[in-house]
Amino acid sequence: MIRPAMNSLSDFIDFTSVWVTEGFARDDVPTNGYECFTINQSPDSITKFVPVQSTLYTATLKCTPSSSPGGNYIHWYIQKPNKELKRILYTLDENAVYDSGYNNEKFVTGKKNSEYSLTVKKLNIEDSGTYYCAVLQYFQKTQCIKLKIVLEIQFLLRKSPLCKDASVKRFGTGTKLSVISSQSVSEPKATILSSSEKEVQKTGKLIYMCVIQNFYPDVIKVVWNKEGNTADLAAEQGDIVLDDQLKTYSLTSWITVDKADYGKRFSCKYKHEGVTSASQWGSTSIGEGKAKKSIDVDDQSESCPNRNNSYFENVLLKPTTYQAAYITYTLLLLKSVLYCPILVLTYKFAA
Repeated sequence: MIRPAMNSLSDFIDFTSVWVTEGFARDDVPTNGYECFTINQSPDSITKFVPVQSTLYTATLKCTPSSSPGGNYIHWYIQKPNKELKRILYTLDENAVYDSGYNNEKFVTGKKNSEYSLTVKKLNIEDSGTYYCAVLQYFQKTQCIKLKIVLEIQFLLRKSPLCKDASVKRFGTGTKLSVISSQSVSEPKATILSSSEKEVQKTGKLIYMCVIQNFYPDVIKVVWNKEGNTADLAAEQGDIVLDDQLKTYSLTSWITVDKADYGKRFSCKYKHEGVTSASQWGSTSIGEGKAKKSIDVDDQSESCPNRNNSYFENVLLKPTTYQAAYITYTLLLLKSVLYCPILVLTYKFAA
């Protein structure tokens, strides 16, 4: 969900006042029984290969509120890359009211049980963007008890009434639609790297890094799990990076594990439309004290060998090794110097 940046208390109050009267729902502000109301959209992404000038392709986006909107309208929005959010239409059941520039020849709504849908017809590259489903909920004056603290702050700074009619618009998770004419969906390839045993002994912790590469499009969800526990672990994630040559994406996600858990099995799971399973989830695992690959926290460059490994210790760094090499080279040089006069004398006598 898109939210304006809040850098100060005044920014927060500005946003809160908008929220109270007509704005976006905030996850951290209770809303009189609606605090658990969520809107799930599926799938997370859709990629459609559409030949140039073809009008035969469509894409259907789904929206499922966690409870009935209760007679309130379903709103559909689109946000194109680097553009503002724009509403396409709002609807109750299948009777849609379209905003300027949109019509039912391009966008068709539907409903089946508690699931709402938006079908985009005659796909072209201009249809690419992220589509959001939203529900506008209304509150009476008697319903704003749980907003009391927020409204009191508003009252102190703005001198506005403590209680008034309000509305909240809750947005779904969004579906990214990519319409392309050349690139195809690519399944992610994942590998887990582990910090070296030396680093584990030094710090008492180890790092597992999940490197996910060669996927397209760039919409992906990554979570970590530990064996025997289905809860998602706290993890860090880098930026999604585009490979200009391959036109695919990659990212890294990592977790820090206590030494006591070293040897337990950990799984890096990722959801992407390129995964062939029905759930679109793929995974790779590591555990039992054996890493697939090893990384050193101090130096992760693969092009330069670790100077602490046995090769350098046993061969290149021992003084006796250098001395033996020096003596061997000196003997060979002396031998060649002695052979030279002998060869000259032999040649003269032969002549």
